[in-house]
Amino acid sequence: MKIEPAATTDFVAGRSVRVSGMLWPLICLAAYVALEWLSDMRATRGVPVVPWNPGLGLLFGVMVLRSPGYGLVLGAGYVIAERLIIGAHLPAVRIAAVACILGAGYGLMAWLLGRNAAFDRGLERLRDVVILLAGGLIAAALVSAPAVHVLGGDGAAFPGAFVSLFVGDAIGIAIFAPILLRLARRFALTRSLRALMPSLDLIAIAAAVLVLLGALHAALGEGAMRFIFLLFVPIVLGATRHGIDGACLTLAAAQFGLILILNVANADQQTFLEVQAEMLVMTMTALIVGVVISERESLNAAAIRTAARLKGLQIEADQAARISLAGGMSSALAHEINQPITAARALARSARHLLGREPPHLDRAARNLDDMVSQIDHAASIIRRMREFLQRGRPHVSTIEMADLLANAIALVGAEARAAGIDLRVRPVAALPPLFGDRTQLEQVLLNLIRNAIEAIQGERRPGGTIEVGAAPGVTPDQVEVFVADSGPGVTPEMVGQLFEPTRSSKENGLGLGLAISGFIIQNHRGRIWLASNGGGRTEFRFAIPLDAGRTD
Repeated sequence: MKIEPAATTDFVAGRSVRVSGMLWPLICLAAYVALEWLSDMRATRGVPVVPWNPGLGLLFGVMVLRSPGYGLVLGAGYVIAERLIIGAHLPAVRIAAVACILGAGYGLMAWLLGRNAAFDRGLERLRDVVILLAGGLIAAALVSAPAVHVLGGDGAAFPGAFVSLFVGDAIGIAIFAPILLRLARRFALTRSLRALMPSLDLIAIAAAVLVLLGALHAALGEGAMRFIFLLFVPIVLGATRHGIDGACLTLAAAQFGLILILNVANADQQTFLEVQAEMLVMTMTALIVGVVISERESLNAAAIRTAARLKGLQIEADQAARISLAGGMSSALAHEINQPITAARALARSARHLLGREPPHLDRAARNLDDMVSQIDHAASIIRRMREFLQRGRPHVSTIEMADLLANAIALVGAEARAAGIDLRVRPVAALPPLFGDRTQLEQVLLNLIRNAIEAIQGERRPGGTIEVGAAPGVTPDQVEVFVADSGPGVTPEMVGQLFEPTRSSKENGLGLGLAISGFIIQNHRGRIWLASNGGGRTEFRFAIPLDAGRTD
């Protein structure tokens, strides 16, 4: 195993600060020794083990995050702490043996976690936290037995020393490794140290944990440890409000507060071990609660992003469908626009001729000019409708008169129907209240249905055919129904159940998007679209939407 020499870059206030890769082992070594000094307490039955090893938890997190080679730093830190802080006066060979056991055992587990493809160091999912905790518990169990034996914990001293070392290593890993891994993930995502600072309410919750511990100790003294379960309330509150990050911070505050109170109260080793065992269970529970909350928030955020992306794709699909419709109608529209322009040109020439006579025919020239303006306005209205239809943008909800909606759709596609020799007619619309929705989208649905009807009739390769369009009150007073019926051959039986599925088309060159987009638009307007009748000389599609389909309040 080797320690990664790569340099690390921090970004503070927009400036890059490089930390030499060889400096990291020294920093980790200093942190381990400092934590051992802060947590120094009496040994268990003469064996130099204690039920609280935060330095081990920190270095295990570093091994998982960077390299199993940091097991060498763990071994070196243990030797330094034994000699300078704990002062157990053990033979050097025993200290070296325990250092090798710790470094190799936890380094091997870190290596196994790194090889696990299902494990994400960022602890974004419940599975990742469970794997980390399980790996830490297994490593603590496997390392504690030989370490206690080497340290002299034989006979009656072995069970107590083993449990003490196992609990201490396990809770150190459960508290410190997740904190380190989560801080590393947040920094990797933001590249800013500012993002590592907890929010004010999370700091307040952590402070409340410390205040609660102080109040219990002040009121009950040594008996305060019987009510350690009360800490679960603020810890779970931090986990539910801030996910796994909140659980990590509140658990760290609770653990350091407990260590401080136990040392001040000069608690015996049995009390200390019992409190740490309870804290270990509470830690694992809070971490699981926190990561479940974080995972749910992550899924919700992903769902929102996906919905926004789908909405954007739907807008693009609508635009593509409108352009496709316009391409199909282009030749007929060109003919339609050419008629009023030709008439306007003829009227202008006639007016000029009338004005050039002696005497000039002013009345006839004025009438010709009025007619010319009307023809130009007619051509302009056709162009305006097409431009509004093709205009790209987000849905625009407005009040719509149903008669106007049908008339605009007929004006856009009427030229194509006439060019195909099809009689496109509008059934007189009954008096309907205004509809609230997206005019362009509903117009697109009508155009899709009408153009499908035109193509169905043309597919029979015989002249003639009729298409009827109309609207009427729905089955309830707050609805309106629109229908498009044609005299075409109908829909084949195998296509009836797949009409509104994307990429399903009965046309040779069809993409199968027209009816799918129409169905999506009607669904967004809280309505439904269906095939009302089929074959027998009348194929009819209907859609029904509420009058306030576009309202979101």
